[in-house]
Amino acid sequence: MQIGIIENSPKLAELLKVGLELSGHIVHLYESAQEATSAILEARFHQQQPPCDILIVDEESNESQLIKRIRMFLTSEELPVIILQNTYPLLSINIHTLCDVKIVEKPVTANSLIAAIEEITSER
Repeated sequence: MQIGIIENSPKLAELLKVGLELSGHIVHLYESAQEATSAILEARFHQQQPPCDILIVDEESNESQLIKRIRMFLTSEELPVIILQNTYPLLSINIHTLCDVKIVEKPVTANSLIAAIEEITSER
């Protein structure tokens, strides 16, 4: 499975990438929400598959605007989103009402992401 990651911490992004790759996934790291949005929407406009099957987004990456923009063109079935966030229950509720996303609380590990990915893929 191809997984896109937007994470503000380069060290955490690399750690997650290695862990997911060891589990057999292909991982694309994006430096910003804008870079990921551009890549995903460019593929959509050229009627191609998105560059990733699941997008993992750090909560500090302006995720609500990113998700709103992507959801204008891709459904949650076409591109599921996992948000990595600190423990803020009210924020989680707001994000869930915004769109269909999966929340994984920090501190995050490759194993917790793999479990979330498996949960999403089993629902498809």
